[in-house]
Amino acid sequence: MLRERAVTYFLDGGRNCAESVLLAANDEYALGLSDDAIKLLSPFGGGCGCGRLCGAQAGALAVIGRLAVKGSAHETPGFGKLCATFVAEFEEMFGSGLCAEIKPRFAEPGRRCAAVVEQTADALDRFLIDYKKPLVLDADALNCIAMRPQMLNNIPAKSVLTPHAREFDRLFGQFYSDEARVKKALEVTGYYNII
Repeated sequence: MLRERAVTYFLDGGRNCAESVLLAANDEYALGLSDDAIKLLSPFGGGCGCGRLCGAQAGALAVIGRLAVKGSAHETPGFGKLCATFVAEFEEMFGSGLCAEIKPRFAEPGRRCAAVVEQTADALDRFLIDYKKPLVLDADALNCIAMRPQMLNNIPAKSVLTPHAREFDRLFGQFYSDEARVKKALEVTGYYNII
């Protein structure tokens, strides 16, 4: 579960809040991010080192970006609103998006901001499940679903999956002909209401 992975990275793995949320999501959702990609979030820990934007929030937003953006943010309709929705939910949960305001209320001796990391991971899980607008899912998203097939139940209706033959087989079983794949695709699209 995302929560447990995130808090383990945070308390036992020597990672900051931003890295912990992103690393846990990378594991849980098979995002395919390299160690160098994780380092891009390192400066956000501790509110960017100065109490500003909460690092856990930054980590969650990075996950949303990885899963939702196709091409660039400007080429992804509704992406700004998607981020704003998560930020509003985060701020409602913690009363602020600023580390300097969150930390005094939620940090605990010996656990630092583990509660913030846990609650952010839970919020990210809920957000991704509750997000109901159709998505275009390809490459790493499909690999993630293949690792956790129950995620098919949470894909918004009318979402588009774009697997190549090997990705299709990882998702739905081994097929030896395109005809068999097409037959299975028709069955799956009807059952899950996806394209």
